[in-house]
Amino acid sequence: MLRIACFGDSNTYGFDPRMGGFGRYPDSVRWTGRLNALPEVTVRNLGMNGAGIPFNANYVSEIYRAEKPDVITIMFGSNDVLEKVAYAEQIRLSLSPGETAERVAQTMRRFITDVKERLEGRGRPEIILIAPPAMTRGTWTDERIIEEMKRLAPLYREVASDLGVAFADASSWPLELCFDGVHLKEEGHRVFYENMRVVLAKTIA
Repeated sequence: MLRIACFGDSNTYGFDPRMGGFGRYPDSVRWTGRLNALPEVTVRNLGMNGAGIPFNANYVSEIYRAEKPDVITIMFGSNDVLEKVAYAEQIRLSLSPGETAERVAQTMRRFITDVKERLEGRGRPEIILIAPPAMTRGTWTDERIIEEMKRLAPLYREVASDLGVAFADASSWPLELCFDGVHLKEEGHRVFYENMRVVLAKTIA
């Protein structure tokens, strides 16, 4: 049995923006739930609505001590980009193109480094850093946000390579998004699941 712990934001949680609040797609729709339905896999969905890159890896190490997952997936960054761009606009701060993505990637580098240090000597689970889905024009997005998200994936790839963890680029997958330009539609979750099956097969081979 392959045990997977999935850390992330609302696209891991399975948020359905049509429902508002903390409404989410049923387990049978969510990409994590589809993986969990496989006979040889058990998945713990640790996604949280609105979550950004954590300040430290305390929660990750606590989950690992309690559950000993074989694989840990980490997909944060969308909310970090959204918040940094919105804040810069609010205070009229002029950031050069790519600067937001660079700052988010630096934060992720610190977080992954902390995760690895805290899990050192504890069985070394496989860590997969996932670049979040690319955003499209919608009620939550504008061109600046969309462009910064495009820049994030190659920076995450570099972080993963430098720190010796696996990498998956969800921004390159043909994922259908909701009206907000951020959250996965039902079909988006299905395609995400299909791609993650391939990533996992390569990672644990």
